[in-house]
Amino acid sequence: MMRRIATFISATLALMLVAAGASPASESAISQEASLQLGYDDNVAKSYVDRISDGVARLAYGFMLHPSLFKSASLNIGYGLGVKKYLSEFERDTIVHKGALSFEFSSDRVFGGFNAEGRYRGIRNGLRNYKWGHAGSFIGFFAQKDTRVISMVELATLDFEGSGYFDYWAQAYGAKIDHRPRPMLFEITTRVEERNYSRPAYNAEFSGDEIFLILSDHPRHDVRISLGTKVGWRDGFVVNALYQATINNSNSYGREFFEHSFGIESGIPLVWEINLHAKALLKLREHVQKTLLPQSSYLEEEEEGLSEMGLNLSRPLTENVRVEMGYQRFWQAYKYHSLKYQKNLLSAGIALRF
Repeated sequence: MMRRIATFISATLALMLVAAGASPASESAISQEASLQLGYDDNVAKSYVDRISDGVARLAYGFMLHPSLFKSASLNIGYGLGVKKYLSEFERDTIVHKGALSFEFSSDRVFGGFNAEGRYRGIRNGLRNYKWGHAGSFIGFFAQKDTRVISMVELATLDFEGSGYFDYWAQAYGAKIDHRPRPMLFEITTRVEERNYSRPAYNAEFSGDEIFLILSDHPRHDVRISLGTKVGWRDGFVVNALYQATINNSNSYGREFFEHSFGIESGIPLVWEINLHAKALLKLREHVQKTLLPQSSYLEEEEEGLSEMGLNLSRPLTENVRVEMGYQRFWQAYKYHSLKYQKNLLSAGIALRF
């Protein structure tokens, strides 16, 4: 899979460079940011029962390099480091490394881009370490002045250390139409993703009210189809509302579902230079078969298909320093059993740009 991603990156980047075909530019820039947050986590171990609470400190640093290669194209190279240190649950201390590369070009009618991202997460107890990689490209054209048509291709891979249960590689294809007559925004997106897991699929056998899962001779294979729409406003403040319907077909028992997602996100300037950023995402998932186990809570919350809400207040102290306060909540309930997952995070901190 890594060879497939590397080939994809090389071929796409070469095509983008040819398409950019513009005179070179000479200036480059770098942006950096560091932040420190102190907070409270009421579900450190991401458990469904007997949740453990603890204080937590988060330290983050990242930089983005912007070499100017062409006047009609941009290249960005970035790295991020995140450290999470708990007050007493030392075995849950976490470190995350991220690397990113993106390239975009544009002309009067045609535009396109490419991005790649890699991530490694390590936890002191070693139970949930993983490597994740993603590469994608898009190309589009202006159908009218404010209307764009875009097609997308993506590859991704996930590798858990010490366990192959959730390991997969995926390929996805999509298209988007957006119409942006300021201050309004309208989008329609469709996407098809195929996930190939390293673990065999499960077949089910029934005996009265009991269900027995048996490993099949075929690896698990999922096909996820989604259709979404978004409406936005961008004048004085920003607000976006979205809806997405997703069908996940799987050859493994218990993994087929239909999901409705409703979301809203807003950025609003308040008094005394305070900015409010709020978001809410409600996911209503209906499984085709009874699920004997809940979905994975092994990844970071925002990657797991959970419902979530968050509020963040920020205020600049100087041109390069700001203070922040935030609250996040993640939750999920399951129809066929009483397990309920929830997690609340409170934080306050300071960020520095230089």
